[in-house]
Amino acid sequence: MLAFPIDGPSPASGPPGGPVGPRGFAGDRLAGDEDDEDDLGDEEDDDAPWLLGDVVLCPAYAAEQASQAGQSLEAELELLTVHGILHLCGFDHAEPKDEQAMRTRTDELLDRWRERERP
Repeated sequence: MLAFPIDGPSPASGPPGGPVGPRGFAGDRLAGDEDDEDDLGDEEDDDAPWLLGDVVLCPAYAAEQASQAGQSLEAELELLTVHGILHLCGFDHAEPKDEQAMRTRTDELLDRWRERERP
């Protein structure tokens, strides 16, 4: 899995519950910048989709990883997709604390996604 942010360095990220928005897009307000809120007019919408970047998956590699992990290819692709998107949102796993935060958020998102998919 490769993740490529659309606008260079990792975007600003929010609390472990989710990002506040990448810089340069719909969520471009930093905490404490409420004074600028009036300048945004009706053009900005925090619920508008964000263009974060690209996530690239290799199905053959994912199939190998799925086999090693004892899970389906579908489950592995879901995991890799969420993992890549979290990287685009500013999450990382270089430090144990960051790895745990990313793992927790990954599990939360996958649980919610898979719960919606059940009949």
